[in-house]
Amino acid sequence: MSDVTDTPGPSQQALDVVDDWRLDDIADLADKAASYWVSIREAAIRQEPMTVSVHFRQARLVTYSVYLILQDFAREAGQ
Repeated sequence: MSDVTDTPGPSQQALDVVDDWRLDDIADLADKAASYWVSIREAAIRQEPMTVSVHFRQARLVTYSVYLILQDFAREAGQ
């Protein structure tokens, strides 16, 4: 009869994969944020306040998404 250990929750390997995915998500969001800020700058130069406003909202949502991901990291780390 083999020993079976009953460990609750996912394995460390599974958690590492999830962390990698989240870091990839953060990298993708950072790329989007950078693009939005360039668009904000260009729209401001062209004096297009509506376009600036749209890109500000997009940048805000990206920033908030990263904040939520980082909150998950902190909660998991017990901070």
